[in-house]
Amino acid sequence: MGLFKRSKKKNEEAASEVKGAVVNEVVETEEERAAKQAAKEMEELKRKANPMLATVANEGRRFTMLVEDARQLEDEQGIQLAGIVYGNIQLGDLVYFILPNNMIMYSRIDGIEIGAGQNANKAENQKVVLLFEDIKNINAVPKYTVLTSIHPQDKPEEQSAVENPQLLGLSRDFHRLAKDQNYFNIFVYVLCHSYFLVPVKTPGADVVEGEGQVQFPALKDPKNPGKSMLPIFTDWIAVVGWQELFEEGKPPKAVILRFPDVVNICQGSGMILNPFGPTAVMIPGELLEQIVNVEGYKKEFGIEQ
Repeated sequence: MGLFKRSKKKNEEAASEVKGAVVNEVVETEEERAAKQAAKEMEELKRKANPMLATVANEGRRFTMLVEDARQLEDEQGIQLAGIVYGNIQLGDLVYFILPNNMIMYSRIDGIEIGAGQNANKAENQKVVLLFEDIKNINAVPKYTVLTSIHPQDKPEEQSAVENPQLLGLSRDFHRLAKDQNYFNIFVYVLCHSYFLVPVKTPGADVVEGEGQVQFPALKDPKNPGKSMLPIFTDWIAVVGWQELFEEGKPPKAVILRFPDVVNICQGSGMILNPFGPTAVMIPGELLEQIVNVEGYKKEFGIEQ
């Protein structure tokens, strides 16, 4: 199994070393060959990737799955991970593991179970149990790890896509798991450390430096129609769901903002994550106030007491 020391590590580094030599010949393990093949596939995918979307493995099939249960098999045959997969998965798919502590590793799917122990070659938008033979220790994959085909990123770079596969994966099960304190703490932490796409409107022509004023379109608070909420998005696919933003078939403009910047724009009102799907999550103003008043938040983001 290839392992990133940090998410900043590039995929190709996973295949940078070939270990072991016998009679002056290099001997590759199955693990090392798989890592090299994965790095090669990722380079090819980067070449073909749409600049508006990050690299997605497995021929661009986007999926996420939140790990809710795990089982270690006997005789070090691997581990099984259970959860709901959103999207399409297949046997042999490359999967990124985004752990709650931000560590990242990857592996390939060696088995898929659907229903009561029924083996399958693929699954889509359903409960599954996935087998990973090269992961021997169940403790390597904590509960609420996000599995995904979307390449993780520390932060968006210029001319690159904005992707939040960890936040996206967590949000898909928010309404079912929000009362679980462990889950909720992880969700809030990831939310606070994410970058978002925030649509903007400008009066008249495009904004020129020093001229014009950027406007952030808002949505009515469904629980309080007299108030508004700021819509924020994990990726461009989620933005596309807001059809009213499109003018003459042109995609809307959006800026990339960190969570503290988004909070400043809200000015006491709430925000709503991916309001047009795949799963809308409301973060009311009261919750935002609680978050920014936590001592750890103030210390990390430089908020004076």
